Amino acid sequence: MRSFPRMSRLWPLLSIVAIAVAIIASFGWYQMRYASVPLAEPTVRVVVPRGASARAIALALRDSGIRIAPDLFVLRTRMRGLDGRLKAGTYDFSAPQTMDGLLDRMVAGDVVLATLRLIEGWTFRQMRAAIDSHPDIERDAEGLDEATILKRIGSSFNQAEGLFMPDTYRFSPGTSAIEIYRQAHEAMMRRLADAWAVRSPELPLVSAYEALVLASI
Repeated sequence: MRSFPRMSRLWPLLSIVAIAVAIIASFGWYQMRYASVPLAEPTVRVVVPRGASARAIALALRDSGIRIAPDLFVLRTRMRGLDGRLKAGTYDFSAPQTMDGLLDRMVAGDVVLATLRLIEGWTFRQMRAAIDSHPDIERDAEGLDEATILKRIGSSFNQAEGLFMPDTYRFSPGTSAIEIYRQAHEAMMRRLADAWAVRSPELPLVSAYEALVLASI
């Protein structure tokens, strides 16, 4: 019976704790869903690495100038079941921006894309100059000879002339030059295979590469 007075004295304290917890939870919920996230600049560029965890992404956002609480970002990511669904790439975030807005953009993969145009009729030397001078391409092929570049992109050829598809390529800033070469080469190989598959039976050539050489003359 003596415990009742003690409990009666504890109820006010427990009520205060419960109210404080509710206020903190409400504030956290508001911060995650509705509050604008402060940005260091009107537009902040963030690079999300491939395979990064939610916490690593939160730290990348914060280090780039988006002032979020990493723990809240990780919690909100998990609450929405988005672990493993945030796509790598380069993002430009502009104010006003909410935490849910950040997450929605990364789930959609709404990344910034750079553009490179390879002109039909260009020599391999001209193509290299365009790639080497592009501000959004990592210069990991500078100084490599043709044979080395072809080897790194998985090509069986040892001369590069005519092996890359002239086209407009879109890619995330920071993409390596080797990856650009690989994409252009694979595009040309697909085009060449399609053309070879419907060639005239009277064509006096024994390989698709011979057809490519003939077409380039």
